This record gives sequence, structure tokens and C-alpha cells, in this order.
Amino acid sequence: DELTTQIQVKTSIDWDLEVVDLSSHADPAISALIWMERAQLTPFDLYKAPLFRWTLLKLTNEKYYWFQCVHHLVTDGWGIYQAERSVAKVYSDLKNTKKQELIRGGPANAWRDEVEYLNSKRYQTDKLFWEEKIRFAPTSESLSKKNADREYSSCRITKRLSPAITSNIKEFSKRNGLSLTAILITVSAIYQARLTGQFKLATGLPVSNRKSIDSLNSIDMRSNILVLNLELEPHWHIFETVRYVSQK
Repeated sequence: DELTTQIQVKTSIDWDLEVVDLSSHADPAISALIWMERAQLTPFDLYKAPLFRWTLLKLTNEKYYWFQCVHHLVTDGWGIYQAERSVAKVYSDLKNTKKQELIRGGPANAWRDEVEYLNSKRYQTDKLFWEEKIRFAPTSESLSKKNADREYSSCRITKRLSPAITSNIKEFSKRNGLSLTAILITVSAIYQARLTGQFKLATGLPVSNRKSIDSLNSIDMRSNILVLNLELEPHWHIFETVRYVSQK
């Protein structure tokens, strides 16, 4: 049934850590990058576990790359952080000849909570609520006039606001009793509206869904996206727009 969410639990999997020796290559670092780029383009078979790939790439006797490729069905960014944290702790313990202790993770039967939710009245209520929320979603717009080429590689660019600008935003937030989140969403929405000429917008808000200690330590997929539909008015002042977004 394509309309039914299904969960299949594997109590064990046949898996060994792969080690790829690139130390004999003329430039092991370049060879490692080429190997990783190819590996990340290999699709997962969703019906065959595991839905992750971990590989050690040997560059020299003292230098290795740890390659990770994980399907988003398995874990989110926070879960990957927990996995890396646990491995780093074991590595440090081994290096310092200490007793190895894994970082305590979340409950192994967390999937049962998901099954229980999917069969509950709350799930049906939530489903109807969000179907109504996205029923009148605006048409898709782009800041570009051409269709984007499908790209499998990723590029992340991080920009930092100056201390002066950050301080001004925080002071504006405090003085007007507005959250920083609402201000940042408003600025982004106004920017998109002015560039596209479309004032009916839909934006996605990431939520972690990790509220307990167990969930914070779990290596799994819990994050989600909440859809926020906005209908801005061109004549609104920035204060009116921020308050509107805050109410939404």
C-alpha cells in the first residue's frame, strides 16, 4: 500500500567496516576525494540494510579519512553528530589507554513509539491539520529565470554577521519583544517577496523533535520540517510584518 507508512526493524545486519588503502597512490588525498565523490553518488537500496556506508581511507600509516554516507531515513544531522562523538570518545580512550565506554544512546525500541503514534488518533488529527495547512500552498518561484540543473554534489557557504550587526538585531529583538527566529524569517520572506514579486510564500522551519535526554543521545532520524504559509502585504512596515510572522 503506497499510502501506508511502513517500518521494518532489523535486529542484526551483515556489515564490516571497509578499509581502502590509497597509500601507494601518487597523491592519496586527491585519490581519496575522487573515491568519496563517486561513493556518495551510489544510490542506496531501500529494501536492503544497511542504509549507511562507513569506510576508512588510508592515506599514510598515520593518516586516515573516515568516510560517512548515511541515508536521511536512518539519521539526521544531530544523530550523525552523536555517532561521531561516540566514535571520537572510543578513539581517544584507546589512544590514551583508558577503559573504553560508549556514549549511552537512546532506547533501542524507540521505533515502537513511532508505530504507536502512526496508529493513534493524534496522528490522524495531525495529518488532517497539516493537509489543511498545505492545501493552499503558493506556486513555486525561483530567483533564477532558468531551470536549475540537477546537481548531486553539494556546496556549503557560511557567512558570519559582524558583531555590530548581531548586537543591533538582538537589541531590536529585546526592545520590541520579538523573537530572533521571527525576525530572521521575516527578513528572508521580505527578501524573497521583493525579488520574485510573489507575496504569498511558504517556508520550511526545521524542528529537532528531541525533547528528552534519551532522544538527544539517540542516533536516529527525528527532525522534521514545519510548513509556514505567509501572505505578506507590500505596504506593511517591518514591525507589522514581524508581528504577523510571530503570530503565524
